[in-house]
Amino acid sequence: MTVKTAVFISNEQIQILRYNKSGKNPAVVNDYIVRDLPERAVFNGVITDRGSLSARIGEIVAENRGVFQNASLILETNSIITKKIPVPKLSERQYRAVAQEELSNNTGDYGDLMFDSQLLNEKSGQFILACAVDKNIVEDYQSIFRDAGVKLEGISFSLDLMIALAKQESQLSEETVVLSVVDGISVHSAIFDKGDYVFSTRARLFADDDESVARRLLESVTSRLQFNKAISKVFFSGVSPEILSLMRDIKSANLEIAIDSYDPRRLVQGGDSLPDNFFYPILGTTVSKTTINLLATHKKSLAPVKTKRVSTGWRLIAAGAAIVAAAALAFVTLQYRQLEKQSAEIEKYLLDPVRIEQMAELDILTDNIGVAGKAVDEAALANTILEDYTVVSTDAINWLFSQGRGIVIRQFSFNAAERTLQLVYNCPSELDSSSYVEAIKTYKEFSGVTYTGYAAETNGSFTFKVLITLVGKEA
Repeated sequence: MTVKTAVFISNEQIQILRYNKSGKNPAVVNDYIVRDLPERAVFNGVITDRGSLSARIGEIVAENRGVFQNASLILETNSIITKKIPVPKLSERQYRAVAQEELSNNTGDYGDLMFDSQLLNEKSGQFILACAVDKNIVEDYQSIFRDAGVKLEGISFSLDLMIALAKQESQLSEETVVLSVVDGISVHSAIFDKGDYVFSTRARLFADDDESVARRLLESVTSRLQFNKAISKVFFSGVSPEILSLMRDIKSANLEIAIDSYDPRRLVQGGDSLPDNFFYPILGTTVSKTTINLLATHKKSLAPVKTKRVSTGWRLIAAGAAIVAAAALAFVTLQYRQLEKQSAEIEKYLLDPVRIEQMAELDILTDNIGVAGKAVDEAALANTILEDYTVVSTDAINWLFSQGRGIVIRQFSFNAAERTLQLVYNCPSELDSSSYVEAIKTYKEFSGVTYTGYAAETNGSFTFKVLITLVGKEA
């Protein structure tokens, strides 16, 4: 039985899994290796320090002779552009042509691109997963392993393997769920509707402590809900039990969605011997039957290409297929499509490690300014309230200011005839607003609290309004 090797390079580690696979039987773990990478050697799948990554691979080869035999590499990177496209039955070459035609207008200045596709036979119809990737990324990895005496058999990417896992996993194929993978400061999330892939997103995770991480991850959950209200559960991979517990504690009672960990180690025999932080992509190779092989894509891109265009007839058939699939994809709104078109330029802009450092510093500075500004706002507004609206209990005002995390009262008005308070707040996230409203509902001097919803601001914060009805005697 041939031993296969899967190699996964994340932002922080290189993980190597050697396994045996026979027929439809589960793969059997042979052995594994985990090594930390030097800081910033790789960022979102892009090699940023070739020397240190090459040295680490060389160390592994020297310590473990033959470890990379029959090796395939898995990339986790936002430099691979993907799109799910409804298609009729075509040839493999025509599918690639469709992928190139559909993605060419959304790739921006991404360098020398090559295109490929993977056929997705799903419950809602026939689709392809189209992808576009810069040749230089594939050539860089091929070269760095070649220098270490390793010939790679293939290069795949994590989303393709995530889709393969969803087809095999009952957890991911019974409901509408999200699978989110945390890799350092990157979060990669994909939505699946009864096992059918819908779309995926990536986000940055700037946080200094476990509570901040938990809050940022919850914010990513609520943003997914804006596109699909049917989501019933979010699975997290690469998140510690402590952070998962914090997320459950912070989660608002009115956020009706389950949060759980995703551990694919049970898919392989001997998986319990693997470390807790073994990511899903490397285990996805053990269940995937066919994936896009970027090495083969690269080879095809170097071959002479005929200039004959694909017949436009496929478009007419694809239009019919798109109508059939529309019900399943109705929640992919026009707003999301517009954001998707802009994402290529945004992601490229954020890839610069120096800019990432600057953004982290700016995040800390903004938090500090926000704390100071909140103190000034609260002092000035409290004086105004106590001077002009003495009918309101001082205890009630002080209590309002003491509730919530990062909540700032921006506007305040009082209707003496109706005995109501109208307040406009600013807050860091949707979760903070709902948690605050739930808290003030319990105060003894308020007979009613009406929450009128939140709105996003251009600076990333949120505003929301609350109408409070008072009870009790006048002060």
